[in-house]
Amino acid sequence: MRYTTIIDVTAVQEIYRNINTRLVYLHAALKAGYHDNDRDQLPTSIRQLAAEVGISVSATRHALKALENAGLVKREGDHLRVTKWLAAPLPSPRPTQQEARKAAKAQVGSIGERYEREQQEFQRRVEAAIRTCTREQLEQWAAELEAGKRVKHCGIAISPTIDNAAWMREQIKALQI
Repeated sequence: MRYTTIIDVTAVQEIYRNINTRLVYLHAALKAGYHDNDRDQLPTSIRQLAAEVGISVSATRHALKALENAGLVKREGDHLRVTKWLAAPLPSPRPTQQEARKAAKAQVGSIGERYEREQQEFQRRVEAAIRTCTREQLEQWAAELEAGKRVKHCGIAISPTIDNAAWMREQIKALQI
């Protein structure tokens, strides 16, 4: 008794759903040679294969044709070559240090660009809110910023810092002119 490899053919519906084709592949995979000189080769004829599997010659021809189309069996003279394993795809090479640095810089750049866009959007929203607020609302907003309160006005919340309070007072003065 020996072990052998075999391809999982359940994903290939035209092979798996036909019982005769499935039997021929399984039989060929199990009977194929395993020595260096006859690895994955099965010396047989269609009539002999039909008799061993227990199906008609016509069914064996049909099964071999389907297996050949799927790339699982190949006729080579008086024997069959059975595909019992598939080479795994090679993993992609690791990036070089230069490529890794380039990717890191691009990521940092995109984060910086996003931060800059968000800042510009916030500035636009603040300026739009200031244009729509009354002078009294702006005075109240400035007083709250100077008092250290964080309150939303016109849908905008500005951090209560001295610089922001001074900026708000400048905006109010600009409206007086």
